[in-house]
Amino acid sequence: MLIKFLSAFFSIRSASLALIIFLTSIAAATFIESIHGIQSAKLIIYNATWFELLLIYLCFNLISNIFKHRMFQREKIALLTFHISFIIIIIGAGITRFYSFDGLMLIPEGKNSDFIFTSDPHLLVSVQNLETGEDSTFVEQHYMSEIAINLPAKWTTLPGRMGQIARLI
Repeated sequence: MLIKFLSAFFSIRSASLALIIFLTSIAAATFIESIHGIQSAKLIIYNATWFELLLIYLCFNLISNIFKHRMFQREKIALLTFHISFIIIIIGAGITRFYSFDGLMLIPEGKNSDFIFTSDPHLLVSVQNLETGEDSTFVEQHYMSEIAINLPAKWTTLPGRMGQIARLI
């Protein structure tokens, strides 16, 4: 039973379906980005868990096909190179996605700078409770979009919520 499932899961037909889903989703992301901006495309597709799982599945499927079709033979070296190239690209994309930092540092000629503009959006929220004078500040990476609402769960516990008197600073 397990062997049948794994055989079907890592078949060429399943890989083809996953590749069609991948191509359709990146095409949709391109249209979403042009209409609603990069934040929306990142929220809905590029940073979505299902998209990451799809890429992992495609990577494992490529590895599976290398062994299933015995691509280590001399006459199949071109296919092996093709599969390994895509595996390296997917692994590199994963490393970049989770461990990179993207930003811009403006350094005028003859001057020093210690400030970087990050391309990742960060949101700073300061709240003051007018009854107690308590201040709370939250800073976090947060994507905002006109078509996707993704407020952090901890925002429901900000001082001033639930009937308390508060103001944003």
